[in-house]
Amino acid sequence: MCGIAGIVGVDRSLAGPRVRQAIHRLAHRGPDGRGWYEATDAVLGVCRLAVVDVAHGDQPIFNEDRTIAVVCNGELYNYVERFPELRSRGHRLQSGSDVNLIPHFYEELGRDAFVPVRGMFGAAIWDEPRRRLTLARDRVGKKPLFYSRLREGLAFASELPALLALLDRIPDHSPTALADYYRLGFVHWSPSWPPRFTGTEADALAQLEELVGESVALRLRADVPVGLFLSGGTDSALVASYAAELGARDLLCFVVEVPDLNEAPAARRTAAWLGLPIETIPLHLAPLEAIEKVSLLYGQPYGDSSAVATYFLAKAASAHRKVVLNGDGGDEIFAGYRRYWSSRAIPALERVVSAYRRPLARLADGVARHVERRSALGFAARTLRGLTQDDEERYLIWTQDLLGVADLARCFPQLAELGSVSDRLARLRGERMSCGTVKQFLRSDYRFFLVDDLLSKMDIATMAHALEARSPLLDVPLAEFTWSLPEQWLLRGAETKPLLRALARRRLPPDVASAPKRGFEVPVRRWLSQDLRDVVGDLLLAGDSRVAELGEPHAVRDFVAGRDGFAGNHPQAVWCLLMLELFLRAPSGAAKAPPRAAAVIQA
Repeated sequence: MCGIAGIVGVDRSLAGPRVRQAIHRLAHRGPDGRGWYEATDAVLGVCRLAVVDVAHGDQPIFNEDRTIAVVCNGELYNYVERFPELRSRGHRLQSGSDVNLIPHFYEELGRDAFVPVRGMFGAAIWDEPRRRLTLARDRVGKKPLFYSRLREGLAFASELPALLALLDRIPDHSPTALADYYRLGFVHWSPSWPPRFTGTEADALAQLEELVGESVALRLRADVPVGLFLSGGTDSALVASYAAELGARDLLCFVVEVPDLNEAPAARRTAAWLGLPIETIPLHLAPLEAIEKVSLLYGQPYGDSSAVATYFLAKAASAHRKVVLNGDGGDEIFAGYRRYWSSRAIPALERVVSAYRRPLARLADGVARHVERRSALGFAARTLRGLTQDDEERYLIWTQDLLGVADLARCFPQLAELGSVSDRLARLRGERMSCGTVKQFLRSDYRFFLVDDLLSKMDIATMAHALEARSPLLDVPLAEFTWSLPEQWLLRGAETKPLLRALARRRLPPDVASAPKRGFEVPVRRWLSQDLRDVVGDLLLAGDSRVAELGEPHAVRDFVAGRDGFAGNHPQAVWCLLMLELFLRAPSGAAKAPPRAAAVIQA
């Protein structure tokens, strides 16, 4: 795992200093060494986190005559199997680093060089004879790779702050990106779906067991000790069971102990049952410390509050390990959220709801404002609210539930000129969502929340501490297999993830195999109403609020204060606006902000 950056199409005398500045901004991703490649009009840089071939695996990696240079952020897990193939065809490898696969497969396959590769990566290949740059990202989207066209070339980097160091000027804020952020809490990016599985359910379970085991085994490959983020749920416990069975060397589990949401006891029971050591990390966060650390971490507005807990868990784990496995992707690939139940009910309920749409919408809004969002009644109200809307708006209510179309028009009316945000989201995917089936909902989750929210969150939060996170349940063959399964195998009755849970029952205690979904969160509602109340007032409710200036100021302040009858996830929506406010004020806004807010912005 590393950080990479580069410029092509610009003279190296101009590009070199910028690339070095970009790599300096990525130093947290790779503290174990730096490397450079310079040609007449191409400069590549890398900072390395040494995991495979620690002593000799420095980058860039070249082919035999050094006409092809590669920098890569990520891990290519099947290098053990592929190295003998390359050597048998006469290739000479520079070192034992997994990245050696890329220049030699590029020699043979050109832009298809990544087809034989299995792993996670954001990579750049410079072909000096052809004066050609190839940028590539893994198919699931685990590793980030940002790029921007220059007047005379192209720049790329692993993170946005590093990319900004490569540009001629700081780009303006994008109104369409702001619209995405208000609706989603992050900014959106878009992939093919395999043919239908033709075997029996027993065949599928057997194949699933083999695929998960193979994926975990590949991700245990490292020349440094490996850790594992273990929660109280099924997904990470299943990964841990395979790691224990495979005899992972020095495997150490980590569980976070959050006062308002404590999964540590369940995780400790799982670790004891598997015979694995576990480190409990108490998470006693002061809210100001939390937003100081996370608000600018992503290089763009990022409103997922669980990034706070992930950041501090990664910080603690990095003191013990360079690599950790996790259970990410289990819910998004195997249908683990309650909203999949709701999507299955659409055909049966839509006709009834359509006849009474307005009164039912008012009823659902009224209930939603007065009940706990995660309670059974709160879930029912949100389901009913979604059923009264069209496909795209329904999807957004059942996922993020931030600003709706009407809220956006009221608070930020200038964005209405862009057209319906829901329609634009549908166009980004080239099709309408039609969320009437579980499989369509799963595909929408993959295209939006898995890639642009959850995987971005994990990469930035872990690599801020030079910690490499690996997700066995998001192995491409495993994900493709799951997408090929019949819908009824993904959701059965009231049980989520039935196929994955069937596998878990073979390997884990019954209470773990059937554990309900738990969110990895921080107490946002309490923070905003108590600990951060003055900061919200100083920033979002103040006369110089940057967010309010982007829209209709009175409407924005009414929304923040809860005076407009908003029925969605108000604490999370306000958190998103607070993160945007801090992003817009930094760094120059600190001097003008009130003392409490200035302390945050200057951090």
